[in-house]
Amino acid sequence: MGRRSVFDKPALTLANDLQSVGRPDLHHRIVEALRDNPLTDDHVGEVQERLVEVLNDPRVAERDKNEARRLIAVGDDLLGAIGRCGVVHMTWRRIPTGEPGPVQWARPVLAEDEGIYQGSWGGEESYEMSPEFTSLDEALMWARVRAPSVIVRPWWDKGTEYWAGDGPPPDRYRELKRPQ
Repeated sequence: MGRRSVFDKPALTLANDLQSVGRPDLHHRIVEALRDNPLTDDHVGEVQERLVEVLNDPRVAERDKNEARRLIAVGDDLLGAIGRCGVVHMTWRRIPTGEPGPVQWARPVLAEDEGIYQGSWGGEESYEMSPEFTSLDEALMWARVRAPSVIVRPWWDKGTEYWAGDGPPPDRYRELKRPQ
């Protein structure tokens, strides 16, 4: 289950219902806000604004207004509606410092604060890019709220994937532990 199942598809169904009862204007406004590219959750707020228009229209039937209210609530708590699922991939990358490329990248990484963590969560149903995090702890907090499976490429071993999810790591991953 993902954003498409709990929000996008029901919003499209409501839009189609509105068109079938003679409200092509509201249909068009909702459909216009439902975008697939890029595949992120950025459009949710825009769809919610269109759903408020449905609520404020005196010609819309009460059952359609109830569905609009429900979808607005789903959009307000999308993570709660989707549930904790899937996999988050969190990767550390060095922040360019203006040094010439070969010298900069040849220099060993000395600390986490020379880069940022950024992750992605989801798949076909839902997709979200994380904000940029300066610490692994912040990045993991964001990830673990969303998914039971968290795979990390940390600053001290950026070429290796580690397990930071629930329970013991699957066979192909080592458990994430900070260097000694």
